[in-house]
Amino acid sequence: MTPALYHRGQNDKWSPEQGTDELGIDWLSVTLPEEHEPELRARVWSAELAPPERQNGRHGFETELRYPSGTTISAGHPSGRCMLNVPGGACSWHGSAWLCETASYLLDLAEDVRFTRVDIRRDQVRDRQTLIDDVIGACERGELRFVRGFKKFVERDADTQALLGHGVYLGSTKSKRFVRCYDKGLETKLQPAGVWVRFEAQLREEFADQAVRGFCRGGEAWLVSAFHILASVADFVPAPRGSSAHWDRYPRSKFWSEFRGGDCNVRGSGKRRHPDVVSHLFWLYQSLGQLQAACDELGISLGTAIDRLVGRAADVQEAALVPHLVAALLERSTVVSSPHGQDSQASACA
Repeated sequence: MTPALYHRGQNDKWSPEQGTDELGIDWLSVTLPEEHEPELRARVWSAELAPPERQNGRHGFETELRYPSGTTISAGHPSGRCMLNVPGGACSWHGSAWLCETASYLLDLAEDVRFTRVDIRRDQVRDRQTLIDDVIGACERGELRFVRGFKKFVERDADTQALLGHGVYLGSTKSKRFVRCYDKGLETKLQPAGVWVRFEAQLREEFADQAVRGFCRGGEAWLVSAFHILASVADFVPAPRGSSAHWDRYPRSKFWSEFRGGDCNVRGSGKRRHPDVVSHLFWLYQSLGQLQAACDELGISLGTAIDRLVGRAADVQEAALVPHLVAALLERSTVVSSPHGQDSQASACA
């Protein structure tokens, strides 16, 4: 399964190409014991292009490290736990495969891992898209199952009456299982109405934890598991009135059967933003500064450190110092604004 092709739109946003049918993770939140925060930081650091910025924590956390993609790591909570939060934009940056690999890594790393939120989405881009109207029509006919209630919405410009948004919410936004089907092209202003539609399930607490563990167990076949979870949050069955207790005996709505049957064609989402040369140079500039600062603390040269990291140590004793070097780098990565680090960056790139 190959990632969809994307083109750059206004405001530095990315829009999928015509014909895209893509599945992906659009939000991931997880907490784990704070003793594993160094490993968590190392995992995220390896996938980012620049060091994080240290900020004041929120929601009871003392500190928050915010990475360039929007990913955050929060620590210093009275519960003794740290939190990794990967919002929608960061999910697009890293790609869903990396998110699944990271979730599996954390499950192997610690026993008490809790996934508190996951959003699973399916994006369809095609002319004359009718999914939103099909969902609304099925809800109005009483075919909605598993979640209670629906709310359709239409947003228009107050002056021109131009269509700005269109969709439907299934279930309550305060519940642990919530679905939204809406026009993503209108929301982002990157596609005309009825072209780019997103069907997305938002799962919280035990539903999120069960879902993530479920598609992590699928290994390389995580895509199939994730799609089945997405398609099972709600159901649409045109059963006769008074047959609610036995609605599962009736066939699903035609449009929903076609949606569920599309798992053989859906593709997984990969990284959408491919770094250019300037981004790599910025990453190299930042990384060398942090590496130089760590070398100063250990009393070794930058060249020696690079030789050790790439496995060209002169002897076993030098190779054994790599963990100390990595530890110094991790410590340095949280203090990117220190004058010592800035001087080191300048000297390293001179």
